[in-house]
Amino acid sequence: MKIKKRILTILIVFAMCIGCLPVYAEDNSTYSDSAETSAPAETSDPVEAFVERLYTNILQRDPDADGLQDWTNVLKSGQEQGARVAQGFIESPEFMSRSLTDTEYLTILYHTFLDREADAAGLAAWQQVLNDGLSRLHVFKGFVESDEFTAICADYGIIRGNASLTAPMDQNEGVTRFIVRCYRLCLGREVDQDGLNSWCSQLLNGANTAKDVAYGFVFSDEFQSKNLSDEDYIKVLYRVFMDREADSAGLSDWLSMMDNGASREDIFNGFADSPEFARLCEEMNLPEPPLRIVLDPGHDDICARNHPDLGFNEQDLNQKIALACRDELMTYEGVQVFLTREDGSCPDNGIGSDDVTGRTAYAASVQGDVFISLHNNASGLGYPSSANGACAFVSVHSGYAEESKALAQSILDELTSSVDLRNLGVMTRTDLSKGRYPDGNVKDFYYLISSSVERGFPGIIIEHAFMDNPHDNALLKNDEQLKAMGIADATGIARYYNLTKR
Repeated sequence: MKIKKRILTILIVFAMCIGCLPVYAEDNSTYSDSAETSAPAETSDPVEAFVERLYTNILQRDPDADGLQDWTNVLKSGQEQGARVAQGFIESPEFMSRSLTDTEYLTILYHTFLDREADAAGLAAWQQVLNDGLSRLHVFKGFVESDEFTAICADYGIIRGNASLTAPMDQNEGVTRFIVRCYRLCLGREVDQDGLNSWCSQLLNGANTAKDVAYGFVFSDEFQSKNLSDEDYIKVLYRVFMDREADSAGLSDWLSMMDNGASREDIFNGFADSPEFARLCEEMNLPEPPLRIVLDPGHDDICARNHPDLGFNEQDLNQKIALACRDELMTYEGVQVFLTREDGSCPDNGIGSDDVTGRTAYAASVQGDVFISLHNNASGLGYPSSANGACAFVSVHSGYAEESKALAQSILDELTSSVDLRNLGVMTRTDLSKGRYPDGNVKDFYYLISSSVERGFPGIIIEHAFMDNPHDNALLKNDEQLKAMGIADATGIARYYNLTKR
């Protein structure tokens, strides 16, 4: 992440430097759609001729001597390439002050970067891109990175390079289109650039999903102030989530649900979780929602498992493993990691099963996809015990058993190959006194697992080592070994979910 921030900083600083290169004397002449597109013939220097062409086509004037020399030197020195130099002209105050229409702007791009007049179909297509809310700089990037401009650069002995667009709204066309649609369909207005960039950034970096973004618009004060009727509210949701007008039968069904007590949030969830919206997100090439992993460092300073006779407290061991696991998981793309606690505090200030259900309630509140509770074991026979090794407990519920077992096995395999621990395998434990799940299976013994299932996500428990075994005890007293356990957990999780490093 630090590397990405450094690269972004360098690009921004360099873009500022490019923008500061002189274009010099401004010309107040009006735009002409008959700009000369061929190379100027007054110079035998092809690089200088390339720069003259940018002055002629973009600024609609002859170059001044200082500006021509500076831009030519930038190219010859290798400090910049063709696309970024062209971007300096496009982003110059002189060019931007012309207040060109979209058609005039696009025509200049055709002349400069394709060396031809605009064709009707192409012009209409690019105009639609602008109508959909994409920036002019985004359109510029499409032209300047074209095969045609690559050939033009080659004719002048120039390396084309690429444009540098740093604004979130210019990173993903589908994301920007989606946010613009939300402004128009929910709020009935055009975007403000700061808001657009903020929403785009949240969707791009995984802080919010498409559903989260839509929720932010639909339940915003601005939208709520419209005081829409139930019928009009549902019609808006049809346009946002299904990209169509409401059909009479569907509208009637949704209204009937509201008449029978469904809230507007219930109706929102029905639309946002629909197959139609999933298809729309796919068609718009929106980022996949991040995998939300909830790590639970078992026990805490209130619900403590203190073992002074063994040389440590279990809650402290679990915390160190969880932090190492979290840090390693954050080196992967497409993942968000949540901890039920980051210190000794109790997630629910309760005891026993009440505390456990508070942990899984937290996982549900952050829309966790999986709940992984990290623990250490004890034989109950006292030190020294012969029991040793790592194991996992998973659910017997038919909806989660297979997934949970495969994930737990992946973690155990990595854990026992990275750390000197015996692999005891994946286990289940049930308790008939707790009743049965709707699928008929006896409920899981551990509340961590059964309450996860009841909240709609798999829950597993990893028991890393036996605290009362001499061999395992020595490992648990070594912070580097605890870190290795956490990293191994993360690696096993990443392998199961096919995560890739950032």
